[in-house]
Amino acid sequence: MHRSSRVRAAALGALGALLAAVAGCRSHAPYWVGAAGQFDGSEPARENLRGVTLAAEEVNAAGGIDGHAVRLVIHDDGGIGESAARVAHELVADRRVSVIVGHTTSTAMLAAAPVYDGRIAAIATTATAPMLSGISPWVFRVVSSDSVTGAQLAQFSAQRGWRSAAILYQNDVYGRGLADAYRANFPGRVISSDPVPADVQDLSTFVRFYRQFAPDVVFVVAGRSKIPVLLRKALLDRHLHVAILASEGSMDLRLGSQGADQIYVEAPFSSDDGGPQATRFAARFEARYGHAPSHDAALAYDGALTAFAALRAVGPDRSAIRTYLDRLDAAHAPVGATGRIYFDSLGDRVGTHAVLLQVKQGRLAVLASVLH
Repeated sequence: MHRSSRVRAAALGALGALLAAVAGCRSHAPYWVGAAGQFDGSEPARENLRGVTLAAEEVNAAGGIDGHAVRLVIHDDGGIGESAARVAHELVADRRVSVIVGHTTSTAMLAAAPVYDGRIAAIATTATAPMLSGISPWVFRVVSSDSVTGAQLAQFSAQRGWRSAAILYQNDVYGRGLADAYRANFPGRVISSDPVPADVQDLSTFVRFYRQFAPDVVFVVAGRSKIPVLLRKALLDRHLHVAILASEGSMDLRLGSQGADQIYVEAPFSSDDGGPQATRFAARFEARYGHAPSHDAALAYDGALTAFAALRAVGPDRSAIRTYLDRLDAAHAPVGATGRIYFDSLGDRVGTHAVLLQVKQGRLAVLASVLH
């Protein structure tokens, strides 16, 4: 070959290699995922962010999604509706972002859902309000609706032989929704249903009432508070042997005193569950953060895994991601720390797992794993 021809061929080859490299860089641009929720302040809030972050770190350590690194765009909404709506507008306007993991509270998700509608898919992690069911075909959630959880807890109560119940609930979207669902599904007699402040210290009025009407169980919906333990102690002081069933917010009873013994609690995840997915996730989380994960962390992790599965299947197109999530079925569903993840026509998760626990000698012991 003539020297000039060889030079020209070499130059064309170099140019082709350069163009291929540029094309390769473009084809492996990062995938951007919004992470929205209440992330600062309380420990549960921080656990949500840890779960999403761990999922992103793991997928990137494995080479990303088909070579695309995952980048998180993190927005803290403080669990406030007005702030969540503002965050939602910012994420919709950020054209890099393909899908949202969040929000973490029902109040925030209810405010953000209309903003996402028709624009970008959002996968709520720990927003449980029944009002979210069907709120938008662009909104999904990996946690059970309170309507499902309340029915499950009412069924558990009946199975324990409890024929009469009293309810104490925090007076917000979460508390009212779960209390209403339990009351509607409890087959026995509900003698009372009362709102109570999360920071209440004196439960004597309720205890006097329970002594008069003798419920078999008191269902406490109180988030992260000491109400179940305070109530247990107050009842024992009056020699009243009434069972206490607490909502998943009381998972931190593991940190309580012996006064928490015999309190029952349901949660969407427990690191003590013993299932293979839960065990693997718990080990990775503890290695990363130095403590066992909460159900908040597990659900946030699973929300992120679901978003990553969508990106792997259809790429970063927002509409294609929504269609993928909408059409997920049992055969193709991603499997996370809390099990297989796919959704019904209302955007609610199908076949969610729950763990029934009981406090024994200051620790939470698993009674059973159940499938909603």
